[in-house]
Amino acid sequence: MEKLLLVVTFVLNSLLIFCQILPFEDCLIVDFPFNGNANDQTQYVNHGIVHGATLTTDRFGTAASAYEFDGKDDWIEFDTTGVRNEIYTFSLWAKTYSIPVATHGYIALSIGQNGGDQQIIFTFYPAFGQVGWGCSSYSNGFPTDTTIGAIGDTSLWHHLASVRNNIYTKFYLDGQLFGVMPSKGTLPDYGASTIASVGSRWGGYQFFHGKIDDVKIYKCELSDSQILDLYNSSTNLPNSTTEGVERDELVISSFGRSLLLKSNKQLKDVHLEVYNSSGFKVFEKQNDIDDEFELSMNLSEGMYFINAFSINLSVPVRKKVYLSH
Repeated sequence: MEKLLLVVTFVLNSLLIFCQILPFEDCLIVDFPFNGNANDQTQYVNHGIVHGATLTTDRFGTAASAYEFDGKDDWIEFDTTGVRNEIYTFSLWAKTYSIPVATHGYIALSIGQNGGDQQIIFTFYPAFGQVGWGCSSYSNGFPTDTTIGAIGDTSLWHHLASVRNNIYTKFYLDGQLFGVMPSKGTLPDYGASTIASVGSRWGGYQFFHGKIDDVKIYKCELSDSQILDLYNSSTNLPNSTTEGVERDELVISSFGRSLLLKSNKQLKDVHLEVYNSSGFKVFEKQNDIDDEFELSMNLSEGMYFINAFSINLSVPVRKKVYLSH
């Protein structure tokens, strides 16, 4: 009988590190992890000024680790030191709450002003075949590139990236190249004066409706493989301690397609979340644990991340697991 083997790996008395320093980080000029604020983490200190947007949970369910935009008047303006580049890469995570009405769009990121800007956008222009996530780039006051549409699942977070040089503009969805547009030998246009904003265009319209996180701008062109590396490096659970596992407050083991949760004390309302390698929640369960609790799951082979917490569990229990036949 086919069985799934759950291999649990964890580090005690330290942090679980699920990120890596990537070789192209030296050309990073804007980095907004949005962990409690809108501060830029690079040497350029392009800190954000928040206009109405509110801190919210990120794609891992961590509180105050992303920003939520109401689609009406919320946006984040940030300084523009070093952001006007002939070659660039934009990267961010976003989730929409709705699809724009016809001939409208939600701006996730915009660099520029009237007469020219560079964008990542969720657009709805069906008459022009522009529907879904994409990028848009202006040159000499005119859009030289047509938005590439990719709707994806609007109930999920998506990683979005655009890369531009004077030959082409590329758009990526969840680490994969979705389309290529010619840049026609022109340089990107940033308008009369540059305004940099997350969640709106020029800080005045096409307001975003949903959540945005982990905004990055590079002054270099990332390759297809580097975009995939960037996506993979940001799909894992954030750093967390495993003291709860060490003290046997909650021990998770497996057999077949089931998890067995054991505790050395009574745990109330234990909330268990399982995330896939893309950072999307694929399973959720809440239950009391007096001694042990068996949980049946039916998940495909691959890497998963378990997040368990309770009001009387001293720290959350987070484990990286691999399901295999």
